[in-house]
Amino acid sequence: MRRGRNIRAAALLLLLLCAALLAGCASNAGFTQSGTSFSSGAGPGAQSASGDLSKEAIPEDTAAVYFLDVGQGDCALIRSAGGKFMLIDSGTPSSKETVHAFLREKGVERLEYVVFTHPHADHIGAADEIILNYTVGTVYMPDAAATTKVFGRLLDALEQRPETEVRRAAAGQRFALDELSFTVLSPIEERYGDLNLYSVVLRMTCGARRFLFMGD
Repeated sequence: MRRGRNIRAAALLLLLLCAALLAGCASNAGFTQSGTSFSSGAGPGAQSASGDLSKEAIPEDTAAVYFLDVGQGDCALIRSAGGKFMLIDSGTPSSKETVHAFLREKGVERLEYVVFTHPHADHIGAADEIILNYTVGTVYMPDAAATTKVFGRLLDALEQRPETEVRRAAAGQRFALDELSFTVLSPIEERYGDLNLYSVVLRMTCGARRFLFMGD
C-alpha cells in the first residue's frame, strides 16, 4: 500500500500541468510559469498550480489543459469550463497507471472526445483501456494502421464499444467542447510513407488563446 502511494505521488509530482485559467477566455489573459506548471489567467483570480498536484489547484469552473508526464510519449487531458473532458493520446503501455490515476484524480468518467494522433505505441499505449473503462463519445484517429499488438488491442476495444463513434480525422474538421473550439489541421493527404506524418494536428481556440497539439 505504501509503495502504491509513493508511486502515485511520484507520478503526480512529475506531471507537467498546463492550466488555462482563462476567466471566460478573456483576450487580455497573460501566461505565467510557476514550478512545473504553466497557466494563463485574467484578473485577480488568476492562479497557477505547483507543489502538491494531488490537490485541485485549478478552479473547476475554468478551462484547463493538463500535459501528463508519460515518459517517451504523449498524453493531454482537456477540461472545459463546463466540466467536460477530452483526451489527446494515452501515453505508453508502461504509463497506463499514471494516466488512469490522473483521470481518476480529476473525476473523469466520460470523455466527450478522444484523439489518437497516430498508431505508435507511445501515443496509444493505454488506448484500449481508455475505451473500455470510460464512456467515450467520439474517437478521432487517422486512416492509418500498425501491425502491433497495442494497435490490435485498440481495434478490439472499439469493436466492444459500438456506442462510441469513430471518425477518420482529416484537415478542415471542426468540433467544440463547450467554449473550446477545435480545428483539425492535419492530416492533409490520404496517404503518407511514414506513420508519423499521419499525425492528427489540432488547434484549440478559447477566445484569443490558442493551443497547438501536434502528435509527431
